Amino acid sequence: MWALLSRRVRRVVFVAVAAPAVGWVLEQVATQVESRRGASGLTRQLNSSGGWLRQRGWGRLGRRGP
Repeated sequence: MWALLSRRVRRVVFVAVAAPAVGWVLEQVATQVESRRGASGLTRQLNSSGGWLRQRGWGRLGRRGP
């Protein structure tokens, strides 16, 4: 299936679906770790990485707010 799609379409699908989903997962992991062990460098990095990915995504999990 993926072989039939052009490179540009695959990139759009990745940006629209995978990037925001991975960003959301990273933020959820950071929240869980922070609730158990407190704030740390790891949780700050996970949150910032997740936010960075979600800002670049499209759709429901993508850009939110101003």
